[in-house]
Amino acid sequence: MNARASFVVLLCTAICVACRNDMYNQPKKKPLAESEFFKDGTSARPIPANTVAREDAIEDVAFSTELVNGVYVTQLPLKLTPQAPIGHFYDVITNGYGVMYAYASRIEPADRWAISAYIRALQLSHNARSGDVPPDETAKLRAQP
Repeated sequence: MNARASFVVLLCTAICVACRNDMYNQPKKKPLAESEFFKDGTSARPIPANTVAREDAIEDVAFSTELVNGVYVTQLPLKLTPQAPIGHFYDVITNGYGVMYAYASRIEPADRWAISAYIRALQLSHNARSGDVPPDETAKLRAQP
């Protein structure tokens, strides 16, 4: 081995030996271990109320997955109110389509259904006639300034 190669090997060895493992060997506590940091003496914080693990069973499959027995749902799986219009684009919002990104991790299921409902309401309103509006709702609309 020539002097130049020996120098490179020696330099690489020195660099590797000189590296510190502070991030790898950092002080940490194991879950639920004792600690003086928090007043209650534990190293972990209590789980917030109503927290559900992702892997836990889904109570309402239609609401959470838009499918029942492998078939898209045909009815909105939540109670409708005037503040939550009907719709059905849940799958596209959840999984994306074409170049549209999937939003399952960013938008909660209830909000995905509300967005879907709004899109559906826009579709239905495209061919709507004033006669389609119930008389009591028409009176409310005319009473507004």
